Amino acid sequence: MALSLMPLIKPQFFDDNGLPLSGGSVACFDPGTSDYKTIYTSQDGSVEQSNPCPLDSAGRAEIWLDGYYDIAVYSSSDGSGDPLYTVLNVAYSPEAGTSEYSGTLTMDDILEGDEYGRVLLTSISAGKILLSECSGSLDDIAEGETYGLIAKTYITAGQITIEGVNGLGLMALKDSVTLSDISDLGDLDIGDISEELGALAALDEVGMRNFVYNCFTSMWSSGTSSAPDGFVTNGSVTISRESTIRPNGISYTAKLVANGSDGGLYWNTTLNDLTPAGSLFSMSAWVYATAAAKVRIRLYDTDGVNITEKLSSDHPGDSAWHLLTIDNFESQADATNVYAGLEVDDGATGYITCVTKVIGPRAPRYILPAAFYGSSGASGFQVTSNSLGFYKNSGFRTYLDSSGNFICRTAAGSTSFRYYGTDSGIYNEGDVFIGSSTVGQGSIYWDQDNKRFDLDGTLRLISGGDLNILSGGGISVSSGGDITLTGAASNPGKVIWKAGTSTISAYANEGSQFTITPDGSTYNVYLNIGTATKPFGGLALHSKSGIYLSEYHDTNYAMAMALSATGSASYVDLTSTYGGTSRIVRYGYYSGGNWSLRPTVDNVVDLGENATAWKNLYYYTAYDKCSILDDLNDLDVIKSIRPLERDGKVVRDDFGFPKMDLVALPDYLTNKNFLPEDLSDDERHDRTFRNPGMMLDLAIGGIKQLNAKVDTQYNNLVHRLEALESAQGKNY
Repeated sequence: MALSLMPLIKPQFFDDNGLPLSGGSVACFDPGTSDYKTIYTSQDGSVEQSNPCPLDSAGRAEIWLDGYYDIAVYSSSDGSGDPLYTVLNVAYSPEAGTSEYSGTLTMDDILEGDEYGRVLLTSISAGKILLSECSGSLDDIAEGETYGLIAKTYITAGQITIEGVNGLGLMALKDSVTLSDISDLGDLDIGDISEELGALAALDEVGMRNFVYNCFTSMWSSGTSSAPDGFVTNGSVTISRESTIRPNGISYTAKLVANGSDGGLYWNTTLNDLTPAGSLFSMSAWVYATAAAKVRIRLYDTDGVNITEKLSSDHPGDSAWHLLTIDNFESQADATNVYAGLEVDDGATGYITCVTKVIGPRAPRYILPAAFYGSSGASGFQVTSNSLGFYKNSGFRTYLDSSGNFICRTAAGSTSFRYYGTDSGIYNEGDVFIGSSTVGQGSIYWDQDNKRFDLDGTLRLISGGDLNILSGGGISVSSGGDITLTGAASNPGKVIWKAGTSTISAYANEGSQFTITPDGSTYNVYLNIGTATKPFGGLALHSKSGIYLSEYHDTNYAMAMALSATGSASYVDLTSTYGGTSRIVRYGYYSGGNWSLRPTVDNVVDLGENATAWKNLYYYTAYDKCSILDDLNDLDVIKSIRPLERDGKVVRDDFGFPKMDLVALPDYLTNKNFLPEDLSDDERHDRTFRNPGMMLDLAIGGIKQLNAKVDTQYNNLVHRLEALESAQGKNY
């Protein structure tokens, strides 16, 4: 059972964006003319199709051809306007794919054509091709010892005519030619067979890797008056990007004008272990010229001193595009570089595009690599020696480079996304860069080593957007970076910290308030600014309208401190709320020039109470420190003061007064606790001194206590006398 691939049943056409060409049309012409040629609605050719043929909403139509056509595809339904593209010399036989020939194929089985016949289905068995009813020029094949070139083949009904053949050697002159009749083939070089025979070259001899990544001459990053990307010039040439003279489907070609000497445009390949010296190279390119024998393509190599080369045939100069080829160029055994490109004679102009340079004895007669193009410029997927990805207009947009980096860029060339596959400068493998590569223009950078995002610019959360920071997470904002939260009053943007079951939210209200609050009401979240082991060197809070600190239990029990400053006063209020009643003590400075410590209501300030009284309270004047509250037993201290004695004698000063034994005084009245411990008694006494202010306080306190005792004794005496008089019933 013989099987075959299912053919294209019904053609479908697409626009430049890859969408079905709904409402378009297809026009079919006699080759080389503008005359419409008949097309049909079915294979039997019984009904003619409209020409131009309108396409349905899916871009499809029933179109059957007979012979050769020039075919143009239009976006309009009636074939008006410029075509999207045109394909010339399309050949189609209505019998294609229907032949059931098998076994031995004879000349009678070859369909008759205008010039070149078509073998529809060939099944050659027993190693032979039968040529029935052959006559004429087959008998004219010269017998020789070598095999020459088959120049041109005509196929007519039942006959193959071979012209311009010589030196074929021992080919049997008979109607039936078997493989055994051809002998002594020797080293038959497929490249020596004339192109007129068609694509007879062995597939494994056609190079498949194109070394020219800018083969469509579409990349011009150095400017439209410099060589296209990857190409170099030699000689005296003027280079420019051409958008008018170009093949259909190509956006730009390279235009070369030689002035002063011959010149050229070439693609260089540096030879290495994978492309070694001595390799066979081939190339092809589409070339346009207006003068004959002035323009051609050229392959040459160099070892740094010597140059070998191979040239194609000259362009005929007919102002048309021709595919020029060079096959089987053998590079020097010690060559270092191989160049392929266009050579233009002095005074001539040439155009080139679709350049293919391969290793192998035969260059492809098609373009490598394949790509897609849009009407507004080159676009599509391309493979080059350095990049793999999508190319559009001025360069690659989304691609992998040869270092393993994945890159997305804008038309202006700025990187918008980059994944680093290898270390590069300050960036390491695994890093991700999003945004402009220019500092200050905005970017997000993922630092793989430090497991963090770095932001250059502003992070903006729109209404309802939250930034959640989980346990162990963090955000580092470098100098000049911002985090912006935007939202409505009812739904502000928030920064949310989560740790275990606790959640902290920070947000700005529409009413110009910024709030940091725990979610829920369990009061199990503590806000620490610094710790005991990691304190801040200082803490500054600055406010224009006041600072308020509150310890809040409920409306009945709270403690608060408020700092306020106005044009006439600055003060701090301490507010204590107990049982729903609040008391405020205010300390501040007022415009009158006075400092004040006072209550704001009731005019009462309790400095201590009976159960927890102040032991002492001091005030400072310009002269000394004085006590305004003293509960020490100053009278007993005064009574304990004694004169200084040495050797049983009182020590007196220069005026004859007894000196005071300072060592016997209480510690708080002297500086003796601050003296070194290894002093002798005399040294300790000499270095001990009294605090005059404290001694004054001591004297005042002693007088007050003495006065209190006198008053007490006097009152006790009065009470006793009154009691005595009352008991005796007498007046005193």
